[in-house]
Amino acid sequence: MLRKFVRSANDQNLQEVLTLFQELQPTEAHIQRIQYLIREYCEFRPNWNNIPPEALQIFGHREAEQEAVSRQLERVRQDGRIIKVLVDSLDQYTLDGGHLWVPVNQVRVTNKMNRKLQAPQNITLFVGAIMRFTCNDTPGRRAFHQSQLCVVRTLPVDEGAIIVRVAPPGRRNIPATEQEFIDQGWQELTISKVFTIPQRLEGNMMVRREQYPIRHYIAATIHKVMGDTLGMVATQISDRRSAYKLWLKSQLYVIISRVRAMHHIFFVGDIRETMMAIRNLLVQYTQWEGYVRHVVGYFDNCWGSTGGAGD
Repeated sequence: MLRKFVRSANDQNLQEVLTLFQELQPTEAHIQRIQYLIREYCEFRPNWNNIPPEALQIFGHREAEQEAVSRQLERVRQDGRIIKVLVDSLDQYTLDGGHLWVPVNQVRVTNKMNRKLQAPQNITLFVGAIMRFTCNDTPGRRAFHQSQLCVVRTLPVDEGAIIVRVAPPGRRNIPATEQEFIDQGWQELTISKVFTIPQRLEGNMMVRREQYPIRHYIAATIHKVMGDTLGMVATQISDRRSAYKLWLKSQLYVIISRVRAMHHIFFVGDIRETMMAIRNLLVQYTQWEGYVRHVVGYFDNCWGSTGGAGD
C-alpha cells in the first residue's frame, strides 16, 4: 500500500479518497465518505459538450475510447470557426516482398490496417490540436519517440510539412499560454508524412501507410495511462451501458489518481447513476483486485521516483 502521495500532495481531499480506496473491504461509512468527496469536489457534466478539450477522456473499454475520438472530431468538423485540414492516408500493399507496391482498394484490408497500425487512416488537423507520435523519429535525428505528445502549430499546404511543439519526454500536461510552452521546454519541430514500417497483414501480403506520424490524443483506455500524471481527466461510468462499465475498483482508482486535484476530474452523465456505479465498484472484490493494485502501485512508484507520478 502506498504511504506517500506525490501527485496529489496539495489536495488533502484527493489523498483521503485514494486512502479509502485502498481498503479491501470498505465499510458503509467509507463508501459514503468517498461518494461525498467525489460529489463535492469533482466536476459533473450532463453530457460531453462542455468538457475542456485538454481533458483526456479515459474509459475501461476501447469501444468507448473510439466513440470519444469520433465525437470530439465531429464537433471540430462541424465548427465553422475552426480552420482545419483533413488528411487521408495513402495505403499500399505488396505481394512480392516489396518490389511492387499497389494502392489498397478493399475496405476489408483498410479495416485490418486500421486495427493493426498506429498511424491513422485520416487526421483532422487544426492549430492547437493535441496529438501523440505514432512512431519513433529517425535514428539520425531522434527528436521524438512513440507516444510523446505534441501540439499542432501550423497546417499543411498540399499535404506538405507542418510545425508542431513537442513535449518534453513524459509530459502529459498541456501549457495554457505561449510563455508556458517556452518555460516548460516544448520544442518546435517540422514533420512530414512518412511511410510506416511494412507489416505482414495476411498470407504473403505486406502493407504500409503514408501519413503524418501523429494521431489525436483525445481518449485512452485505463491501462494506457497507468503511471501518467495528467492535467485533467474526464470519464463516464455506468452500470447500464456496457461501453462505460468498469469491473474493478482499481480501474476507478487509476482514473482519479492521475491528476493533482479533484477539481481536475470530470464525470459525465447522470450524477445518481454515476454514484451508484461508484458504490457498486467499491463493494466488489475479486481475485484480481490485489494483483491490479500491485501493478498500479509498481508503476506509480517507478514514476514517482523519477519525478512523474506517485499516487
